[in-house]
Amino acid sequence: MKAPSLDRIRALEALLRTRSPSSAAAELGVARSTATKTLEQLRTELNDQLLMRRGDQMVLTSRAQRLLSPLGETLGALDRLLKEDRKQASRTRAAVAMRDELVLALAPRLVKRLAAESPQTALEILPYEHHSLCEDLARRTIDVAVAVDPPRNDALITALLYREPFVCVTGDRTPLTLDRYLSAAHVTTRSHSGNAAVDTALAHSGYKRRVVAQVPHLAALLQAVESDGLCATLPVRVVLAMRPARLFVHTPPVAIPDRRVMLAWHRERDQDPDNRWLRDVMMSASEQ
Repeated sequence: MKAPSLDRIRALEALLRTRSPSSAAAELGVARSTATKTLEQLRTELNDQLLMRRGDQMVLTSRAQRLLSPLGETLGALDRLLKEDRKQASRTRAAVAMRDELVLALAPRLVKRLAAESPQTALEILPYEHHSLCEDLARRTIDVAVAVDPPRNDALITALLYREPFVCVTGDRTPLTLDRYLSAAHVTTRSHSGNAAVDTALAHSGYKRRVVAQVPHLAALLQAVESDGLCATLPVRVVLAMRPARLFVHTPPVAIPDRRVMLAWHRERDQDPDNRWLRDVMMSASEQ
């Protein structure tokens, strides 16, 4: 016997569940006569009456009772699978805004995660613009943003993506004492959003570092620190991502609070399935 088509299986499940050709027809979007004809064909194909009239009611045969639950479960699982596949097929672009040092810390794992979960999705990393972030998220120029300092705005929702400690890097393996740290010449970058946190923590302890240079990006900073007597204080994930072979990593000799990296999105997209999926991917990719 040839197996019934998927449309016929859906019709069978509807007929058995509703126990009514009229109700099944309304649910399937066909005429009652079509549902009645399909029931007769299924009776012939399956060699079973399936539905029988008993007084004013239609009742299931023993075989129909055995079929009903597995049919519903199988069709439900198939519908969920097709729905998820349609969702994934619609995810062709994921636009994330973040600063350069966060790209170093997050992008490699994020690319791998997206490739595994949704190969058709192209990741687009855009510059983080603090002053226009709310507008960019509202216009969907970007889907989510990663930031240490997201704007305080009722239109935004934020969640902690991860926290990380600061470390110091120098060209000298000698242990970094407080005296050596304060007497060192420090190098920072203009783009690094952790500079303020470091200086604030030092000020709370009554200290101030001597910053002798600001460079445009982190690669230049690490090259500069290779010189004797220079020091940089950076989030640990940035240092691990760049793996500076000729530099030594030290624990800061003063207490610096961990850096809190936040994920931000627009409130209007909080329940959007694609945006929620991307946020879950970002959360997963940020784990270490």
